[in-house]
Amino acid sequence: MTTETSTTVANPNGTLSTTDYAKPVRTRRGTAWADLDTTLRRAADGTVAPAVTSSGLTVSGGGSGPLATITTADGKKLAVTAPFALPVPSLAGDTATYADVLPDVDLQLTALPDGGWRDVIVVRTAAAAANPKLKSLHFPVKTTGLSVATDAAGNVSLKDAAGKVRLQAPTPFQWDSTPAPARKAAQASPQGRSGGDADEASSAKGPGSGAKVGKIGIRADSSGFDLTPDPATFGKGTGPWFIDPTISADSASAMSAQVQEYNPGTKYADSVSNLGVGYCGYSDCTGYGRERAYYRISINSAIYNTPTGAPAAPTVYDSTFYASVTGASSPSTSTPLGLYWTGAISSNTTWSNQPCNGSGTFGGCTKVGSSVPITGTGPIAFNVTSQMQQAAANHSPDWTVGIAPDDENNKLYRKHLANNPHITTNYDLTPSIWYPRTSPTPGFASTNQHNDCQTPGGGYAWYNPGWVGANQSMGLPPRRWTRVGLVMQPA
Repeated sequence: MTTETSTTVANPNGTLSTTDYAKPVRTRRGTAWADLDTTLRRAADGTVAPAVTSSGLTVSGGGSGPLATITTADGKKLAVTAPFALPVPSLAGDTATYADVLPDVDLQLTALPDGGWRDVIVVRTAAAAANPKLKSLHFPVKTTGLSVATDAAGNVSLKDAAGKVRLQAPTPFQWDSTPAPARKAAQASPQGRSGGDADEASSAKGPGSGAKVGKIGIRADSSGFDLTPDPATFGKGTGPWFIDPTISADSASAMSAQVQEYNPGTKYADSVSNLGVGYCGYSDCTGYGRERAYYRISINSAIYNTPTGAPAAPTVYDSTFYASVTGASSPSTSTPLGLYWTGAISSNTTWSNQPCNGSGTFGGCTKVGSSVPITGTGPIAFNVTSQMQQAAANHSPDWTVGIAPDDENNKLYRKHLANNPHITTNYDLTPSIWYPRTSPTPGFASTNQHNDCQTPGGGYAWYNPGWVGANQSMGLPPRRWTRVGLVMQPA
């Protein structure tokens, strides 16, 4: 009953609880499950790798070889080499830092749970930003079983022979470290794409609340990725400056996606750690407009499948959707957030290609219950009992939802949400007793045959009573089924 995205536990009162996540939280290692752990470790061959990721990831331990290589479970592979030779990195948790790849330029690589990575080039001084080697950056690539393409919006996709997207990279961005202007206490501005509290400074994690953010030009084909920082903003303003491409793996069962009105063609499927919702009206945005967060959550079939021998399907008692608000544009403003039942999302979901594209709040999609207010950051929960009961009745394999504030045009309502919310469903299975049969089995001396189901009387042959020999202990044991899924044979 355990999967990459789901866990089932037995409760003290005898019921069961299944928790389904929007992203994988574990993966198979041999015959056992292992929790995902992106902590980087050095291998005996000098390379670096995270402890446990969904797809295999190998990171450079220094030298001129690939910066990072991702290998899927079925052998598809992408290797990306940096534009410069790499020193031996320092490691801190999930991040490897290659110091001074150019004068006053570092490269930071962060492992992602799906086996992808973010590599951020940190340019510490204006003199370093003027280095001609940063005007255009060529990342050579080598693929196995994948083709590389980019679209007009700068999204990179890697597809298998069947045309299915297996890996992707959203439009890359750059930002500076311009501090936020002084504001009144009641005002605040949000963290950038990575989320965070108001007034946070720029870092490799994302732009600060006052940062100037711009798109990076990109071209991608089978030979590599070519990134061209925007000369109108790169090296201007306040340093350090950050250049941020990301590679992520596509999940067949679960997904998160952010869409942005001001970047209508950019694809953010499974590539943003904290998803923006509400109106982005601050300088750290790459434009002004609305943002929405979508989540596709797999539903463990244990909540609706009838186990062998059980008299009925499970009964869903209650279900709750849990999310985490990680950033707030105005931490002191109470913000009502709504949950919406949407259509399907995919790796191609954008603002221009989203399931909720009508008029009204969240594009006219159906709202689930009432809005839930939250001030600042922290956990938030929605009652989704009736929706999961319906999903169980329909044997739905997944459920896709979206989150947005009630007023999508109020910049004080802008929030950031973690990319892995979950649904916990409590349910039960009715124990049953059936198939009582006489033991020892009655038999017929005339034919030397036995039949365990004989009823005296009547004109049919099967109504003729069988006999049990004298001086034997007799019983009427039934078969039994319990919620732990065991069918007990007659003793």
